[in-house]
Amino acid sequence: MDIKKLCKETFDEYDELFRRLAKYEKMEKEKRTIVKEEIVGQFMEDVWGRSKIPWYTLVCWRFKWKYEAIEYWWRKKRQTWQTGFPHEQAWNFQSWHAKAVLPRLKYFRNNLNGCPTEMFEKGYDQFADYKLSEQERELALDRAMRNWEKTLDKMIWSFEHWEDITDPIMPEDYDPRHKKTTYSDGSVGYEGLDERKWDWTPCKKHSERVQEGLDLFSKYYLNLWD
Repeated sequence: MDIKKLCKETFDEYDELFRRLAKYEKMEKEKRTIVKEEIVGQFMEDVWGRSKIPWYTLVCWRFKWKYEAIEYWWRKKRQTWQTGFPHEQAWNFQSWHAKAVLPRLKYFRNNLNGCPTEMFEKGYDQFADYKLSEQERELALDRAMRNWEKTLDKMIWSFEHWEDITDPIMPEDYDPRHKKTTYSDGSVGYEGLDERKWDWTPCKKHSERVQEGLDLFSKYYLNLWD
């Protein structure tokens, strides 16, 4: 079996399917007509501002959630018996892994008994340190330990803050109002009145800092023992 040929044929089929779907969606949009246009205070304001849910509906939901919670608990137990772990730890691996790593990495960092040789300053020869005085060796080791602690702190920060929500900076006096358009097919569209771009620098910096810690975790993974 030619795997490359099979993959290419499969992707070509999906590509053609997506093109047809996009063409169909475009045709459907061209058929619809505008029923109503209005200005709302912010994006999807009419959805978030709907009337309160009746108390009896909330009671029904609460019983439903309780039942589903118990059923889900039993399902996770059954999965653990079958595969050794609840399957949510696989399909949500990044979240589970971060929660598992974080407390252990913190304990490791606070109870160090050594550090990787890469943490010593450039030019330091560990095989020739016998030529140094005891004070010089202690100073070199202390600096290396401080470097290792800083490196571990970066890893810890990433696992602690990887899913934090960082908001972009909106322009001064930004107008949050949107034009809401209701179409004949029941669909709704929103278009912002203020077309000025947002500053996404804080989001980018946060992402880069998280990635730095994860890269260090990967780089020194084999050194995470004491």
